[in-house]
Amino acid sequence: MDKTDIAQSFRMRPIHPGEILREQFLEPLGLTAGKVAKACNLPRSRIAQHKVKEPKMSQNPNVPHDDFRAGFEVGWQTVVGTGASVPLAPLTPLTPLGSTPFLEGVKAGLEAAGIDLDRR
Repeated sequence: MDKTDIAQSFRMRPIHPGEILREQFLEPLGLTAGKVAKACNLPRSRIAQHKVKEPKMSQNPNVPHDDFRAGFEVGWQTVVGTGASVPLAPLTPLTPLGSTPFLEGVKAGLEAAGIDLDRR
């Protein structure tokens, strides 16, 4: 067994951002696509499309959803940039928001975009 075989055995399957959004953000924080959509002033279907892996999203920077998406991307890039792993086990309600690099990045991105999910 050489290094190539070892590297292949540790390869992860491609992960869609919608899967990460659902499993690492919406579910652990007890949010729904509807609540996020309301906070971003978007139809629920816009968030639901992303959540269920349908990448038919607008790339228009003036759309409020892009603020939310930017927060999500900051969270994901935080994980990738630090080499931290996204936890495999779901977070419990007792887990603080900033307990993972991903959630900390999402929180920072949402705050930078001026989106407060608790307020809506």
